[in-house]
Amino acid sequence: MAASLEGRSPLLDHRLIEFVSHLPARMKFHRGQSKYLLRRLMRGTLPDEILTRSKMGFGVPVGRWMRGPMRSMVEDVLLGMPDRPLIDRGVVRGIVDEHLSGRVDQAPRLWALLMLELWFRYVVEGTPPRPPVRSPQGLGSQPERSRV
Repeated sequence: MAASLEGRSPLLDHRLIEFVSHLPARMKFHRGQSKYLLRRLMRGTLPDEILTRSKMGFGVPVGRWMRGPMRSMVEDVLLGMPDRPLIDRGVVRGIVDEHLSGRVDQAPRLWALLMLELWFRYVVEGTPPRPPVRSPQGLGSQPERSRV
């Protein structure tokens, strides 16, 4: 929700919200099952696999991007970062090498380090963000202009 990746507009209609807010709790949560009434209403319309599956996140292939289109950004920012308090550049290099070689998926650590370094540059040092030196195709590239 914080990243505006939710898509529930039909379920946010104020009339529906007002109606559901007046329903008893047992119709919304029943025998440990959330969204009880919604699931019952959708039975026969949606497949059982969808109605009974666990909550799913929105997966983004950041690890693959870091080995591909974001590779130059990871290398430029993390391998080129100056000495920082509390950050061992040798450890960072090892994490980057493990990930880029494909030996270990270090995407969560690299993402955290990347965001920390970019935050530090922007907030602490006052360096405005700039696009990657080498703009990879399909990630951060400018959209084509239509010829009218």
